[in-house]
Amino acid sequence: MAQDLKLQIMLRAVDKVTRPLKGVIKTAKSLNSQLTENATELRELSGLQKSIGGYKKLQSQLGSTASSIDNTRRSLAEMGRTIAQTEKPTKRQLAQFDKAKHQLSNLRHAHQEQKLALLASADALRKSSIDVRRLSSEESKLAKRIDSVNNKMNQHGEQLDKVRRKQRLLTKAKNSYNRTLEKQAYLSVVGTAGYATGTTALQSVTDMIQPGIEFESQMSKVSALTRVNKDSQEFQSLWQQAMQLGASTSFSASEAAAGMQFLAMAGFEVNEIYAAMPGVLSLAKASGNELAATADIASNIISGFKLEATDMNRVGDVLAATITRSNVTLDMLGETMKYVAPAAQKIGTSLEEASAMAGLLGDVGIQASMAGTVLRSLHTRLAAPPKAAKDALRQLSVQTMDTAGKMRPLPEILADIAKKTENLSNAKQLELFIDIAGQEAGTGFAELIERSGSGRIEEFANLLKQSGGEVARISAQMSDNMAGDIKAMESAWSALQITLSTSNSAPVRELVQSVTGVINRITEWTNQNPVLAAQIVKFVAIAGALILGFGGLAITVASIVGPFAVMKYALSTVGIKSLGLLSGIKSLGTGLLSVAKTAIPFLGKAFVWLGRLFLMNYRADY
Repeated sequence: MAQDLKLQIMLRAVDKVTRPLKGVIKTAKSLNSQLTENATELRELSGLQKSIGGYKKLQSQLGSTASSIDNTRRSLAEMGRTIAQTEKPTKRQLAQFDKAKHQLSNLRHAHQEQKLALLASADALRKSSIDVRRLSSEESKLAKRIDSVNNKMNQHGEQLDKVRRKQRLLTKAKNSYNRTLEKQAYLSVVGTAGYATGTTALQSVTDMIQPGIEFESQMSKVSALTRVNKDSQEFQSLWQQAMQLGASTSFSASEAAAGMQFLAMAGFEVNEIYAAMPGVLSLAKASGNELAATADIASNIISGFKLEATDMNRVGDVLAATITRSNVTLDMLGETMKYVAPAAQKIGTSLEEASAMAGLLGDVGIQASMAGTVLRSLHTRLAAPPKAAKDALRQLSVQTMDTAGKMRPLPEILADIAKKTENLSNAKQLELFIDIAGQEAGTGFAELIERSGSGRIEEFANLLKQSGGEVARISAQMSDNMAGDIKAMESAWSALQITLSTSNSAPVRELVQSVTGVINRITEWTNQNPVLAAQIVKFVAIAGALILGFGGLAITVASIVGPFAVMKYALSTVGIKSLGLLSGIKSLGTGLLSVAKTAIPFLGKAFVWLGRLFLMNYRADY
């Protein structure tokens, strides 16, 4: 009872002497809170100021747009009168009249949008108690409120500076406190450091061999898809090529293996994969696509046009030349070719001609599957025209077949149609184009006819036919920079990791298999001896509980050091010694040192450090 009373008296004394410190902290928190509120209010007021400015700007824009509408309306009326008085208006006059109408429509739309924006801005200002009818007065009031908030912030800032000066007086005592906490932290870090060191070492090894593991897994897929044995010369040639490409290009060996996988899935033989891979890599680099996706696209095109694997360089050159001269990407072009390639191959349209038409359609926004649909429809309907298409072609006197009964080249047919329809009205042209190409492909067909009439299709196709070496040139230029050098270095590093991993693959696999065997034998033994296994598990659980208990004791005692240090710190800030508490600390420290000499060896060091901590707190005062 007497001990409890003594402890209560001591705690009250500590509370009294630490009250000034608590007051300083409380004052600082209050000032910080007030400054935060001031800053929030200032942001809100500044936001209102900005909103008023925005409202005035919208008013100005609305007036300007209204003036433009009046001017455009007068100009349109004048052009209308001129056209009405002209017996046969020129195309240019009609085009200017249509352009003016479109411009007036856009201005009216913009005017409506600005009115809505102005109403919304006014509504937002009214919700913030701003009268938009008296903006000058409101702006003046707002400026005064901002000045008032700034003055408050200055006052609170000065008060906070005074509090901070008081806090600096506590630095000497706090330094002693921090030194004590450093010793406490040491006890917590010792075990963690060992764990972290081991984890880091194992992680480094894992990071080193992981690329090799992924590469082997990828090449196993290639082996399965090509149906060749891993020990065969054919497979080894692919293995070496993937390694060589990974070490000498911006792509890793695993990425090269993924490209091989897609070629194998497309039915390429080993020798065909070997021949095609350099071209695939160059195309991937030139297009910026992933290597695996590039291999998929290129192999699909080769299959669709029934080309040989040795044509991969030609395919790469044509695709690279197309995507760098028109508004299509490799993905878009690949999607287009899915639709058109089979039909184009059947009637003799070359890859270059199909790519040229796809690129020209892409320039007007008809891309990917949309372009594929247009081109497929053209090929099928011109090869076997339905009634509407036959009638339209007959009306234009355009022949789709030559004297031998074979379909003429598509660019020639389009050029004939362009020539026969050039003097027809827009409406009549579109009607015929829809009859020939179908409802869905009619507009795309119209774009191709327009470009065919100017010779753009044949010109583009001839350019693509002469694009040999294009993909290699683009790939080399794109890699000729620091980023390319870094990427090549990363690929070379990956190749080194794979080499290190695969050269040690046998012993590592043997180790993993051995561990698996041990686990299987333990499982088998446990099934045969269930009672004994249960006793072992119970023993391990008890031992773990004991170790956990000792560990918990060490952590608990370490946590006590912190509060003692806080108490000592609080007392020292007001110049008071640590009273009789330190005699208790000294006794506890001495006792821990004694325990450390006789306790379990692996706990001894921790207790020694705890004892030293308590004694350090004691000796620092006497």
